[in-house]
Amino acid sequence: MCGVQGKGVTPSPEWSRVLADVILLAHAAFVAFVVAGLVLIWLGAWLDWAWVRRPGFRRQHLGAIGLVVLFTLTGQVCPLTIWEDRLRERAGGPERYAGSFLQHWLHRVIYVEVSESALAVAHVVFLLLVLATYAGVPPRRDRSHSPNQEERPSLPSSGSPTASNRRAP
Repeated sequence: MCGVQGKGVTPSPEWSRVLADVILLAHAAFVAFVVAGLVLIWLGAWLDWAWVRRPGFRRQHLGAIGLVVLFTLTGQVCPLTIWEDRLRERAGGPERYAGSFLQHWLHRVIYVEVSESALAVAHVVFLLLVLATYAGVPPRRDRSHSPNQEERPSLPSSGSPTASNRRAP
């Protein structure tokens, strides 16, 4: 199943292929989260879905596209692409992508050559859209999970004496 190479454990070719496919699926899920997340935020704002305004979700979404832009502007290849390429090589196949994950799939889906600089511009524009959405559809806490003062149940006054129901001796 796995062979020992150097100090680490190297997966067999079969496992390398399976792991590469798992990483490809994780990569696709990440891209779907970033792209569909923005669409769902806009749709949710229009339909008044509370979950699209949850701060945790919004921070994760902003962080995801921020990470993509960071990699793009610093000229780094996404780690998921690197890991998938290495696993595919170990499985005996060629590297999956000559450029980035998105460049590869845009080329395969649209049949248009996309330069890295055009892709960088697209990433930055998408980040600006997410930031504008963050301002236009601001995150806020869901009030149904944290009741305000008026909605909190009051303690019964018959249990322990308070200033209002204490009797003078």
